[in-house]
Amino acid sequence: MNRTETPCTPVFQNFLQNLSQASVLTHLRLAFVPKCRRIVTEVKLMTVLLQEYSAEVVGPDGATYVVRSYGEERADGTWTGWLEFDPVDGRKPSRKTGQETSQPNLKAIEYWATGLEPVYFEGAFERAQERSTS
Repeated sequence: MNRTETPCTPVFQNFLQNLSQASVLTHLRLAFVPKCRRIVTEVKLMTVLLQEYSAEVVGPDGATYVVRSYGEERADGTWTGWLEFDPVDGRKPSRKTGQETSQPNLKAIEYWATGLEPVYFEGAFERAQERSTS
């Protein structure tokens, strides 16, 4: 069997470099590309936007932020959840908390996201702010 080496195109190189930053990617299978010296047999990343909330957070400088909750499936099938705060005017940096919850499955993390209240967002915003500046 003759194996032809496929050159690693810049587009494919960029894809491989950014693979870990993918927002939603499920069940991807790629063949070995010799010149790239990479093999990806299966990637099973799944980040899900759980909810965008109607309540907004106002930062100490007066900037208003939209609040969204996200979840991501781990290798063991459990889910981790966090919050992200995006400025309405786009002039400030976005904020992201660390892990806010761990849940056994998608249904459980969706339920967690439905129970969050504005007072929780205020505390999470402070945690996210501290995290992004440290």
